[in-house]
Amino acid sequence: MDALVRDGFMIHIQVEDGTTVSEVNRIQVENTPLSMYTEFIHSADTMAGFIGILQNAFSAILAAFALVLFGVAMAVMGHSISGLVEQEWKNLGILKTMGYTGGRLTIQYGAAMGGGVILGMHFCMA
Repeated sequence: MDALVRDGFMIHIQVEDGTTVSEVNRIQVENTPLSMYTEFIHSADTMAGFIGILQNAFSAILAAFALVLFGVAMAVMGHSISGLVEQEWKNLGILKTMGYTGGRLTIQYGAAMGGGVILGMHFCMA
């Protein structure tokens, strides 16, 4: 990475409308000794393009990181739910023998968990 870092300065040249970068470069080479010291010349549009590429790259990295975190959260939540089912296995069996159907048990446990999720989100956002 240090190979890209050089000592030096940056000169900003503002030109009249209609003057191209190649014309500025030609004038610089013909009329000034700056060509001995400069490595490259870029237009404002080129620099804006470089910044756009950087923004896209950083956005992609951020999106990939968010996707990985989402996957981890889903894995943790799946493990927690399966642990809850294992803990409540005996109670679910007792409720089924008392006449509760699978759908009714799902609604009951879903309402309890849904209420906890909504309250948790409310207090986390506050």
